[in-house]
Amino acid sequence: MVKPTELRSSRRQLLKAGAAGAALLALPGIVRAEDKKVVVAVWGGPSADAMKEIYGQAFAGSGIALEFDESGPEPAKIRAMVEAGQVSWDVADLSVADSILLGKAGMARPIDYTQVPKDSVLPGFAYEFAVASYIFSSIISFDKKALGGNVPTSWADVWNIEKFPGKRAFRKHIEGVLEAALIADGVPLDKVYPIDEDRAFAKLKEILPHVIFWNSGSESQQLMRDGETVMGNLWSTRATQLANEDKERFGLDFAGGLLLPASWGVPAKNPAGDAVFPAIAKMLDPEVQAKVYLKTNLSPSNPAAEKFIPAEFAPFNPTSADNVAKQVPVDVQWYIDNQERVQTKFLELIAA
Repeated sequence: MVKPTELRSSRRQLLKAGAAGAALLALPGIVRAEDKKVVVAVWGGPSADAMKEIYGQAFAGSGIALEFDESGPEPAKIRAMVEAGQVSWDVADLSVADSILLGKAGMARPIDYTQVPKDSVLPGFAYEFAVASYIFSSIISFDKKALGGNVPTSWADVWNIEKFPGKRAFRKHIEGVLEAALIADGVPLDKVYPIDEDRAFAKLKEILPHVIFWNSGSESQQLMRDGETVMGNLWSTRATQLANEDKERFGLDFAGGLLLPASWGVPAKNPAGDAVFPAIAKMLDPEVQAKVYLKTNLSPSNPAAEKFIPAEFAPFNPTSADNVAKQVPVDVQWYIDNQERVQTKFLELIAA
């Protein structure tokens, strides 16, 4: 699974065995003569079993046999494959930034939007060298019991220590934190980018004594479970897990959230050639994406998937129509251009 991290990430996880006959299509080396093999490079982990099963069923009888490589699609591996002329992957689970950087270096192919309909993803999430595969968000998570039922509904509330006392859990990275600071300071959602660094850092300074910074999703959850923090910015997947664990205690709010896409990227010189694009289009099918979400909390990038998701899940779905309207899509190019420099300033600030 693509990590939402340093915009060089990848934290998604895909795939294990599917149902009986369909699963055979997903096993390495087992491809019917009439099928076209497409190799999907993914990150192993907890979501893998569910996604393999769902994709296996969806592709059964399609004429495309998916084979999965779970060794981890590091961008450096793709560069090495392309440079050596020995590419073994057709599509890879990458951060959008990595897909774009690989594409500009001639290491990834442009997405063929004659075969992958642009309207199969949310507006703005179809890039030249990447198309959003699934989406999560950086959102407000809170402990209702610790707050006595008086819960935050905005980033301004998260910054209000007097009204909502207690420690905050913030990610130890600018992504999602600087955007929250600007929104807390009154910046409208459509004016968050380009990020006003000085304004964001000034707002962050106001709350630093009350923040515990986390490095991983599991750490963010543990801070909340242990009561060390009463609210903060968590990834929607982690915040949803907390809410499912204890609905009486944990809650979440998408107001001012940051929409973060993972992507499918296509390495240059991929062995399946143009057959990769119908495969991507099939993985973006709304019903397929809805099934993935219901098993993994990885939200559909296809807005049409919402009609296949039961209404009781809508409050937890980053890409439900109501939640999308409350959030800001990440500006990937801003991070490509500025992340390294601004992240250094951020780490210096929080260490002072």
